[in-house]
Amino acid sequence: MKSREGTVVDADDLIAEMAKTAKEISEELGKLEGYSDDEKDTLYSTIGLGALKYYILKVDPKKRILFDPKESIDFQGNTGPFIQYTYARIQSILRKADTDSGVIQSTVEVPHNYKLHEKEKSLLKQLQLFPK
Repeated sequence: MKSREGTVVDADDLIAEMAKTAKEISEELGKLEGYSDDEKDTLYSTIGLGALKYYILKVDPKKRILFDPKESIDFQGNTGPFIQYTYARIQSILRKADTDSGVIQSTVEVPHNYKLHEKEKSLLKQLQLFPK
């Protein structure tokens, strides 16, 4: 953006472009069955704004930004949508957990002869401490 050269980007146009890009990428992934059109539009807007905000915030203010909407809405890596997705997954886990008792109830059946790796045991011990 250089206002003297007339290359100013309108914020409303940028936000609309981000929502449009989020819509295109989300439709390619095809994971929005069961959502109404209003819910989808809200989701596209949330993803687009999150991508834009995070992309701007992760760049040092003293450095030049070359903004790529498709790169900022990638659902993998160091992006806003990836962080949003991770948050949504964590919330889903917590909804399924019995957090009132402090014990997470699992619905997964593990064979009795299954041997845990030391790293798996360590992770399970840490997860058990999670509510505290």
